[in-house]
Amino acid sequence: MNIQNKNKNTELDVKPVQGAELPIFESIYTPDIKPKEQKIGFILEKNELFFYKKDDSTGKIKAIPVSSRIEIIAKQSDLYSGGNAGLTLRFINMFEREIKWSIPRSSLADDRKIITELCGLGASVYDKPLFNNYLMTANPISDFSCVDSIGWHRYEGRKFFVLPHVTSGNHTDKDKLVYQSNLLSTLFKSKGTTEEWRDHVGKYCGGNSRLIFAVSHGLASMLLEPTGSTNGGINLFGSSSIGKTTIARVCASLFSDPSYLLSCRTTDNALEKTAQSHNDCFLILDEAAQMNPKTMGETAYMLGNGAAKERMKSGGELQEVMKFRLNFMLTGEIPTSQHIQEDKGQRATEGQSIRILDIPAGSNHGVFDTLHGFKTGAEFSKFLVEQSGKYYGTTFLQFIDSMLSIEDLREKLKETKERLINALPEDLRTMEGQADRALDRFTIAAYAGELATQFGLTGWDDGEAVWAAGVCFEAWVITRGGADNQEEKKLLQQVRDFIETHGESRFTDITQSNNNDSKTINRAGFRELKEGEWIYYVLAVGFKEMHKGFTNVMAIKSLVEAGWLQKTRNSLGCNIASKMKKSAKHGSHRVYELNLSMR
Repeated sequence: MNIQNKNKNTELDVKPVQGAELPIFESIYTPDIKPKEQKIGFILEKNELFFYKKDDSTGKIKAIPVSSRIEIIAKQSDLYSGGNAGLTLRFINMFEREIKWSIPRSSLADDRKIITELCGLGASVYDKPLFNNYLMTANPISDFSCVDSIGWHRYEGRKFFVLPHVTSGNHTDKDKLVYQSNLLSTLFKSKGTTEEWRDHVGKYCGGNSRLIFAVSHGLASMLLEPTGSTNGGINLFGSSSIGKTTIARVCASLFSDPSYLLSCRTTDNALEKTAQSHNDCFLILDEAAQMNPKTMGETAYMLGNGAAKERMKSGGELQEVMKFRLNFMLTGEIPTSQHIQEDKGQRATEGQSIRILDIPAGSNHGVFDTLHGFKTGAEFSKFLVEQSGKYYGTTFLQFIDSMLSIEDLREKLKETKERLINALPEDLRTMEGQADRALDRFTIAAYAGELATQFGLTGWDDGEAVWAAGVCFEAWVITRGGADNQEEKKLLQQVRDFIETHGESRFTDITQSNNNDSKTINRAGFRELKEGEWIYYVLAVGFKEMHKGFTNVMAIKSLVEAGWLQKTRNSLGCNIASKMKKSAKHGSHRVYELNLSMR
């Protein structure tokens, strides 16, 4: 049938089938039937879908073209709840590419969305009502299970990694577990082979600590669930035009084409949805300076915790909270903590800093340690960008398939941590708390990189991923100011800054020799000169302001341990941090006595 005849009914001299009043769904596995053997109803021909019906006036069969050949290969229901029924479609589009798309049946209530999406994918629909009827009346034999999030899922006792276009797993039934969505995701694209990516992109990362670590951190996203690890982010920061975006592009080529790299210019709601679409994969956000400082602070917790905000539906009930498990990377010019503090002087918490690890990008040649024979960093950077635009999207799939055969991932991860610790300087081999938690992040990246090398995917030497993780961990420690707990340091510095800023203006001088009767505006407390040292008596309201961002308990504990705050005994004999201070001019007040010169 010519395209020009698509909107015309074609009469066939075929004897009608008796008793077929309603549309009949013909199994797509049945070979195409010749016209004289056609049944009444929906029939898939070689290139198109037709609806055959009897003309009541002539008794002849009319063939109405409905769409290009769009097969319904299975029906499916949710893997966990059994609901959310859907259909899996398969067709060859106008560019001769095979497309598979699993749609929820609920979307058929508004057939325009499905038809619009199909047309955008290169299919054709000629008769919308008939096509919707084709979908609504379909009841194929094959039963699939579906999920509404990509990533790791357990099906019939086995683990599978589900993507919009393919499911990975060591089981013959892996194709019966599908990702179902109103829109067909085009996030993951591929070009070339894993060998071509290794030879034209991967091996050139060798010898470059930031490149190797960033790629390893991206591959570690697929290890989070199997090893029971938590979400983790890094911020690769440094001066403009040194190659940070090049590293981001190389990381993107693990999963897809350059469009996989996203901008930091986004909203909270959009970023939550984006994170969910990258579940168990790598989220890369370029140019952190474009993100609002307040949003940056919230992003650290949202991506680090793997959960979106709780929201209410229009009817008042609570929406299901979006959850996701992933590693992520930002590129920017300043540390995350500094970026957050640009929000009206807000302090970056240690919780935010440990969720996004700030790693300086600078090295010998911009972000590069070695140039592999290229004359300049710019020339090498241009080469990597070009090659990562030619070969992409295959490495992470092969990484998943290969790691499915390894059963002792958690034990091997522990071994990698020991290996990494032994590669660190001696003063960094013993740590606890936040630094140890950060080291776990570097460890899983090192393990992912070593695994990928073992699988023949990178072109790196054995041990290079561990080396790169160690170099970047040392850089993180230096940027942070040490491997010890930073919360106490930040608190003490904040208290000192408060005293230095407001010591004269907001603390009334009650030294006996002082005859100044000037009024103190917005008083935070009192001060007294004793034996050449200033003692500050801080009122409760001033003390709260002084340790803003920290709990009262932590502030008292840290100040006492630093020797700046002296505890006293109350009438019951209990040690307390505050005491009564009397002044002839200002009466009695309960205060915290601080002496910053004491240690």
